[in-house]
Amino acid sequence: MAAVEAAAKSAQSAGDNAWMLVSSALVLMMTGPGLALFYGGLVRRKNVLGTMMHSFVLMAVVTVLWAVVGYSLAFGGSGPVVGNFQFAFLDSVGSAPNPDYAGTIPQSTFMVYQLMFAIITPALISGAFAERMKVQRDAVVHSAVEPHRVLPMAHMVWGKGGLLNAFSGGKIPCFDFAGGTVVHITSGVSALVCALVLGKRVGYPNTPMKPHNLVLSVIGACLLWVGWFGFNAGSALAASGLATSAFVATHFGAAAAALAWMARRDGMVPDEAEMPPASRLSRNCDHAAPSTQVPPQPRRSASRRTRWSPDRWPRSALPALNPNQPTHSRHAPITLSTRLCGFIGVFG
Repeated sequence: MAAVEAAAKSAQSAGDNAWMLVSSALVLMMTGPGLALFYGGLVRRKNVLGTMMHSFVLMAVVTVLWAVVGYSLAFGGSGPVVGNFQFAFLDSVGSAPNPDYAGTIPQSTFMVYQLMFAIITPALISGAFAERMKVQRDAVVHSAVEPHRVLPMAHMVWGKGGLLNAFSGGKIPCFDFAGGTVVHITSGVSALVCALVLGKRVGYPNTPMKPHNLVLSVIGACLLWVGWFGFNAGSALAASGLATSAFVATHFGAAAAALAWMARRDGMVPDEAEMPPASRLSRNCDHAAPSTQVPPQPRRSASRRTRWSPDRWPRSALPALNPNQPTHSRHAPITLSTRLCGFIGVFG
């Protein structure tokens, strides 16, 4: 009987460990390439690489900080606000489980899973200063702020003896199953503070700031959807019925939110009668008057190569521009980038 129980316990540990390793990879995929593609497609062409590098650099910087002192401050000791240096440099973090947090998986697996949460939290903030902060400055700021922002909150909510931990006698019980407080509220408040400190964006709304490639943003949104299964279902810390419940709720909730978002978008587009002439022309270019249509580009000759120039066409053939028409009208159709941001807001 003892041998059977030992075999069953070993099988459970192996299954839980396999699921948690897969969940760790899924959460990391949400940062790179998920957020990198999503944010990179929404910025201008000249800032695509810099925006993507914010996520890539944070994957490296936060990992090193986590190994040195981050994990220990978040899950070491039993203080009410912050941990101690018990696990500094990952001391005593090995294949043996930590019964205070996850008794069926190695502590190193638990450590690396929580690391992925620590990586995506500052990566979410990078959307608040996209195109406005250099990668080097971002790395320095997060290196200095991370130990004072995310790590104390993680210990207070999830750590042993934490002030907000509802499962270990916290004085202010807080239920946080998958990072609603530690990740999303923390990153949201930090992003707001960062935007207020930086001030208004230079040139907006007079300077056009169209997204570079919305295909990248759609791919990133799909990767975020898939990665959220590891984010939510993995928070059960075991391959159990609770993980299944979180998995199902995540997928059905995201699908319902997507349908509601698309239905609401159809009702927000104004009627053509309420739209300015320029907006109606952009939506119904096929029905525009012949005098407002730009003639097609001439074909290149087979004998010699020609270059098209706007001077080849008379000015009467080009559409007239209204100097009194504002660049951004409140009646303008909702762009795909705005709808993508709204979908991620509802989904997240």
